[in-house]
Amino acid sequence: MRYFLAYREANGRDFNGLPWVATTTEDDYRSDARHLLCGGYRDVIPFAVDGFRWDGDTFTWEDVFQNQIGL
Repeated sequence: MRYFLAYREANGRDFNGLPWVATTTEDDYRSDARHLLCGGYRDVIPFAVDGFRWDGDTFTWEDVFQNQIGL
């Protein structure tokens, strides 16, 4: 399982309709999400994808919502 955080910038901007995405780990995604939220980032959503090798491909907001995990 691979863990990621999707988010928008503090001003609400995303990446041309796609979320900004940061990699994280199962152990760290909660604290990483809180760090982004405290930094003013918006719509911070942790998500996990099984069997996916992320090599710079983009995720859509739909991908994020379908694979989101709780804080």
